[in-house]
Amino acid sequence: MKCPHCGGEVPLESLTCPYCGRPNEAARQHARDMLHYQADYEQTKTEVTRKARRISSLTVKIAVIALLLVGILASLIVAGESYSIVWEGQRKEAERRADEYRPILDDYLEEHQYAEFAAFVQAKGISVYKDSYEEYSEIYYLCSLYRYVELYMMDLVTPDRYASYDRAVKNVTEQIQDFYERLHEGSSWNEEYREAEKTQEAIAGMRENLQALYVAYLGMTPEEAASLETLSRAQQAVAIEEGCENLREAYDEK
Repeated sequence: MKCPHCGGEVPLESLTCPYCGRPNEAARQHARDMLHYQADYEQTKTEVTRKARRISSLTVKIAVIALLLVGILASLIVAGESYSIVWEGQRKEAERRADEYRPILDDYLEEHQYAEFAAFVQAKGISVYKDSYEEYSEIYYLCSLYRYVELYMMDLVTPDRYASYDRAVKNVTEQIQDFYERLHEGSSWNEEYREAEKTQEAIAGMRENLQALYVAYLGMTPEEAASLETLSRAQQAVAIEEGCENLREAYDEK
């Protein structure tokens, strides 16, 4: 390039003219541009490296999470299969020991121990829909509901420090309602076993036990306890909540 001052030939990288000694502005601007481009390059390089590391780290995290999920899924599958194997083994054992287990079930019913009846069926893996135990099918279903009424009633009268009064009342109410709803749900019953003497005796015993609980713990009169079954779900809820009011103080003091 030519020097704008003397016309001499000046190399682009020379900061001054070799002939007149004056500053070569073009060279100076070129140097500034190169510094600017170098700075942009370094910044871009740093940003690309940082993003690459972030993506790499995220990829590793995703891979670890995926492996964990696969492991959890495999564990659940194994656990489910193990449970199925254990349950199937219990069911077969219960079938083989039907002559031994049936008298035990009858004793629970005879003693009005309905919660214990349900617990025994569950613990032994008894299938009440098999021929050996089919006559207990309706009794078992009701005993299971009855058992939870008893359990939640005990929670209500002996408050746990972590349980709320409203939750305890709700649990008791829903279980009582479900029990009576099942009791009167004729369309879902096996008529043969529903009308059997053993089933009817169990129903009468559970009714009697529940009414005694209402009188003892909810402060109902025998007449109120006996009529609870005939009320609508909304009316049952109101009656149970009113009966539970005398227990609220125990929750407030815990």
